Amino acid sequence: MGRILATGARVPHIEVFDDIYAARMSALDIGQCMPNLVDLVNESALIWLASQFGILGDKGYNAATTVTEKREIIKRAVEIQRYKGTPYAIKQAILALGYTDVIITEGVAWPVFQYDGTQAYDGTAQYGLLTLGNAWATFKVETFSDFTPTYEQQLQLFKLINENKNVRSQLVELITTTN
Repeated sequence: MGRILATGARVPHIEVFDDIYAARMSALDIGQCMPNLVDLVNESALIWLASQFGILGDKGYNAATTVTEKREIIKRAVEIQRYKGTPYAIKQAILALGYTDVIITEGVAWPVFQYDGTQAYDGTAQYGLLTLGNAWATFKVETFSDFTPTYEQQLQLFKLINENKNVRSQLVELITTTN
């Protein structure tokens, strides 16, 4: 390899640096040099990639329990950020966590029980049933999976949905169904 100046003279001390550089570059694993290839990067670097793509905490990374789920949520991070506030973003974030299907139903009329002021002397309270007449900003999410989610996973799923929904909408029901 060697460096030759325009005058034709060889420069030995630059040749040494060229040789060292060539040896180091040939020894590098190309997969480790490209951290955006999420499947190849070391597991310890996943949290840094999650930070880089803006999905730390309840935005998705905390809901992922396995390394595979963490890699998948990082892969979908750009798409989730692009469509944040839409049902599509919520669905993609949930599917990245290993759920097989997600159904989002918008405009759900949710029953609300309100005390109507009457109470029997036997200790029971009577409540009148009200329904939200204007339910345009409400939605429910039903997930299907091959595993039974724990309470902690359901709580993380609830937080994930609230982070990725639009501000005006309100999640009124989360149903997790095991296939």
